[in-house]
Amino acid sequence: MASTPTEETAALDLEDVRLGTELRVQSISVRVSRQRHALCVLAAMVAAPVIITAMATRAGRRVPHAPAVLPPTSPAPPELPPVPPAYPLTPVDRLNARFERGRPAEDLAAAGLLIHQFDVPDSPHYADPWRPCPSGTWCSKWANRFSASLINRRIPHMFSAQDSGFVLRPSAARLLCSWAQDGGSMGRQCPGDSSSSECVPGCSEKASPLEEPYWCNTSRALHANRSGYQDGWCPWPPGSLRQMLEQHERSWRNYTLIRCGQPSCLYNEVVLDASAWVDNLPATVEAIFFMAGSRGTEHEARARAVHREFIREYGPGRVPLVALDFTLPGGPFRLVEGS
Repeated sequence: MASTPTEETAALDLEDVRLGTELRVQSISVRVSRQRHALCVLAAMVAAPVIITAMATRAGRRVPHAPAVLPPTSPAPPELPPVPPAYPLTPVDRLNARFERGRPAEDLAAAGLLIHQFDVPDSPHYADPWRPCPSGTWCSKWANRFSASLINRRIPHMFSAQDSGFVLRPSAARLLCSWAQDGGSMGRQCPGDSSSSECVPGCSEKASPLEEPYWCNTSRALHANRSGYQDGWCPWPPGSLRQMLEQHERSWRNYTLIRCGQPSCLYNEVVLDASAWVDNLPATVEAIFFMAGSRGTEHEARARAVHREFIREYGPGRVPLVALDFTLPGGPFRLVEGS
């Protein structure tokens, strides 16, 4: 079950405290280390006369009694900077932290960032691409799922180098399946009323859509070679996100062996349940982005238009508009001025 908005707020508050505490602990550790070093130096200076006397006595020499003369006092160490106070992280801070720390994991938040880019089903003449295609439209056959990709510093690969889109809140997402490459999910449909079948939208085989998907497992992912795809081409079931990401990290480097029909085939595909997406709106959308290299193009204009419409429907302060640039240190997102 997806988290409620109240639970999501509590989770984000806990994340703020956790990351803020880490910054404080790092600063305190530096202070303690410096103070420990200063105490060790002072102790050595005080103990030096005693050690010299003891060594001379053991050698059979008398040491005349004399008042102990301490070495000159060292100058006081410079004042250490104050410990930075705990502070709440901004939404952009959270995005960048998750991107930098992402790794193969079962938990979506620990795996990195979940990105949905505007694609064919999000045709520009629909003003609200945060909703599935309306019933009766040409794209309504994909209204039961959304496709996304997981990215982090280790796998910064996306469906498109130009398209804008959404950063999705992990607690609002429900996985149907995930693919270590492009899964061709648009061609994987459940015909008619398939609620009683084992079909999973975007995941089941095209040749046998009413059957359970050809799920990946460790052996199948390593040795199967279906449809000519490298390193096994099969969907991972929910609960196997870590294995999918491990497979993706292995396989994306073999770029010449992967064929997906797109300009780049280095991305993974995560298929999400549309009903959970809609039920959790507006919390489903964590940010709206455009690629920094697409400034001044229709892709930036689309992101700005969607951001305006989202604010008009749900109110200001809900989601930031950010630019995405993978070359930036400390995380790829920067808040767009004036958004």
